[in-house]
Amino acid sequence: MDVHVPRAITEGVRLRAVDVLTAKEDGARQLGDAELLDRATVHGRVLFTRDADLLTEAGRRQADGRHFGGVVYAQAIAGVLQRWRPACSPACAQSRDHLGIGGQSAIHEARASSPSQAELV
Repeated sequence: MDVHVPRAITEGVRLRAVDVLTAKEDGARQLGDAELLDRATVHGRVLFTRDADLLTEAGRRQADGRHFGGVVYAQAIAGVLQRWRPACSPACAQSRDHLGIGGQSAIHEARASSPSQAELV
C-alpha cells in the first residue's frame, strides 16, 4: 500500500486475511513513484494506490516492456461518490463515521441497489 491509502482501507483489507505491507511499514514512505514500484516488484508484491501518477509510471513500464509487480488503482471514493450521494440512513451514517471515510454511505446504498456495483466495491 502506498502512502495515499487511508489506514481504514489497509485495516479493512487485513481483516480479510490479505497480506499487506504499507510503504510506511517498509521504510519506503519517502520514495518516489518509480522507486516505490521497484521496491514492490523486488518484494514480489502488487502496489495498491490512489495516486494516478503511479498509473502513468506503470503505463511507461508497459510501453517499454519492463517487468513490474503490478499496480491496483482505486480512485478516491469520497470525491466521486459525493456527486450522486443518496440520502443516508442513521445506521449508514454511523458506518461512514466509524470508518472515517467520506462517502461511505453511498457505498452502502450502491450495495443495496445494484449487485454489480457491490461487487466492485
